[in-house]
Amino acid sequence: MNFGLLALKQMIALISGSKNLPIQLHDYFIEARVPHCCVLFENNLNKPLIQKLETSNTPYIINQIGQLRPFFKFLKQHNVNKLIFSGSIDRKKINPLHFDTLGLKWLFKIGGAFFKGDDNLLQSLIKLLQKEQFEIVPASYYLKDLFTDVGNHASLKISCDRIADAQYGFDLLHTLSPFDVGQAVIVDRGKIIGIEGPEGTEQLIQRCKDLLTPDSKAILVKASKKNQSHLIDMPTIGPETFTQAHQCMITGIAIEALKVQVLDLSKCIEIANQNNMYFYSMNNQER
Repeated sequence: MNFGLLALKQMIALISGSKNLPIQLHDYFIEARVPHCCVLFENNLNKPLIQKLETSNTPYIINQIGQLRPFFKFLKQHNVNKLIFSGSIDRKKINPLHFDTLGLKWLFKIGGAFFKGDDNLLQSLIKLLQKEQFEIVPASYYLKDLFTDVGNHASLKISCDRIADAQYGFDLLHTLSPFDVGQAVIVDRGKIIGIEGPEGTEQLIQRCKDLLTPDSKAILVKASKKNQSHLIDMPTIGPETFTQAHQCMITGIAIEALKVQVLDLSKCIEIANQNNMYFYSMNNQER
């Protein structure tokens, strides 16, 4: 079935996980009058987004992950030929027992990538969707302010010692990249405190909380994986990242410039300034 070829006009489907990015995209589409619909998933509902969808009369479906027949039927009904993925999906809630026959067929095509890291799985998913003639569009195509250039963004400037820690963290993440593990690490004066696993950045911070003290100089470092697709699952931070980092005695955050999405940049800077934190973006060449 090549549903993408049936599109009569350009229509975007927002494939939504949790968090704020899907809401930002929907708000942009409404303001810019971009025709769109939305697919949400059971056990991973973005309830604030649903309220906005209903208020704006935007068509949406709540689908079970792996139930591909109703998924494609919905896309066909709304003449969708572009997909934009945003938000977080909890992989622990993906149960192949709930897949329909088409979902199981796709699972067979994806093969071992389903049981590997997120990047392997998503790369395989992208290829299958592209074969169905869907264009996968990154969120940054519409939200132009998602990425930051090299430099300091908060009032407190990062010190040379913390830049060295950030480089150390970037080097570690770059080395681990082929293993398709996490995209973040916490470093304190040349010592690795914690490495992000499948649990995500928030849980990494919480896991390291008891290892830090008010005297710590810990920095949260976040970067993309080597050769990571820019179409789905870009590393992301937001205001809650800064709030949580401060609560856990992390002194600042360094990210890879133009490779890590920043949700609500002005709010992130505001929180960093309120808590005397630095916020720094490093060029890939600095690694």
